[in-house]
Amino acid sequence: MSRTKKLRNAFLILVPILLFVIVLAFIDKPMRYRLYPWDRITGRIYVEKNDQVYEIMPDNITAQFGTKTTKVHANTENGSTSISVHAGAYGEYCISIEIDGIPHPLEIVCYQYNWWDICDFELSIYIDSRAETITIDCLRMSLNNEGEKVQIRHSSTLNLYDDVLWFRV
Repeated sequence: MSRTKKLRNAFLILVPILLFVIVLAFIDKPMRYRLYPWDRITGRIYVEKNDQVYEIMPDNITAQFGTKTTKVHANTENGSTSISVHAGAYGEYCISIEIDGIPHPLEIVCYQYNWWDICDFELSIYIDSRAETITIDCLRMSLNNEGEKVQIRHSSTLNLYDDVLWFRV
């Protein structure tokens, strides 16, 4: 093969690759978040019960999407529990946490506003049996339509003996 043909073949291979890299540079964020293959809802949960650190057992955490139970990965370490749910669809995901001494599970609701949304949160849960309250502080990090991270902080206080203990992340 002549030198000219080798250069032409190399050019024909390198030009499409270079064009692909240039195009990818402009659409990187939207494509990366839409093609994201990992868990789309992740969080870290800290629980204090009557001023004592309380560790949640991973078996006491379940997740649901609609009427289907969804797999949740949980790992408790150093007083906090990290969780993740695949959540690859648009809609409401409910994460139930059973805590000893509370009559009903604590329902944490995370809404996926887009099928490609990635939600990360930190929950600090303070249970006061004497005051019969549960105070939840939440920091939610998710993406806007441009693929930029947005942080939202909010909190709520629930009555310990309500029939439904529900909190939206």
